[in-house]
Amino acid sequence: MKKKDLVIISICAREGSQGVRNKNIQEIGGKTLILRAIDDAQKLTFSNQIVFSSDSVSYLNKIPDSKKIFKIKRPKKLAEKNSPKWHVFRHIIDEYKKLTNNLPSILVDLDVGAPFRKISDIEKCVKLLIKDKKLDCVTTGYESERNPYFNMVQMKKNGFGKLVCNTSELIFARQRAPKVLSLSPVCFAIRCSSIFKYANWSESNFKVHEISRESSIDIDTDFDFKIAKLLWSNLKKN
Repeated sequence: MKKKDLVIISICAREGSQGVRNKNIQEIGGKTLILRAIDDAQKLTFSNQIVFSSDSVSYLNKIPDSKKIFKIKRPKKLAEKNSPKWHVFRHIIDEYKKLTNNLPSILVDLDVGAPFRKISDIEKCVKLLIKDKKLDCVTTGYESERNPYFNMVQMKKNGFGKLVCNTSELIFARQRAPKVLSLSPVCFAIRCSSIFKYANWSESNFKVHEISRESSIDIDTDFDFKIAKLLWSNLKKN
C-alpha cells in the first residue's frame, strides 16, 4: 500500500436500533458489538485511523480514549432509522478533515452487526480498491441461497406472483440459474471522492468480494441475534 493512500476505518453506531433493542451494545462472547468492531479495526495490518461515529454520548463515552480513535458526535438528522449511511460517511470525512487537516483517500466501513467478519476479507477489499483505479467501491457478499431467476417472486397487484427475473428459457434447478450474490455489510471499502460524487454506492463502479456464508452473518433481528450467539458459542467450543 502506498503512503499517499490515507485509509480511515469507520464504525457507526446510532442509538435506538429498531430490529434488536440497543443492538450496538449487546454482547456476544462477553464483548459488545461496538467493541468487537473496534477490535477488528485494530487488527488490520495497513496504517489506518479509526473513526467512531454516534449520536449517543453514552456510546461515545464507552470507547476508550486513544490517539488512534477519533470520536465524532453525529447530528440527530443523520441518526434516524431512514437516514442514509452514505450521508453519514460524508459527515465523517468532513469532520475528520476538520480535526486533522487531512483528507482521506479511502473509507472502510465495518458494520457493527457483522461480528464474524474475517480480517483477511477486509484487507482483500482494500487491496482490490487500491489496485484498480477505475473502482469506486468494493463490498462483500456471499452466494445467495435464494435466486431471483429461480425461487424469488414479486407479488403483482392482482395477487398473483411472478419471478423477479426472467430468462429466455425456463430454469428448473437453482444450480443452472445465473450466480447471484447477497450483499453483506462485513466491509465497504470506498474511495472517498466517490462518496461526494454519487448519491449511493450502487451508482458507483463497484465490485463484490465473495466471502463465506458464516462470516457474512449480519445481525438485524432478534432471531439473527439468537443465531449469532449460538454460533459464537459453538465456534468457541470447537
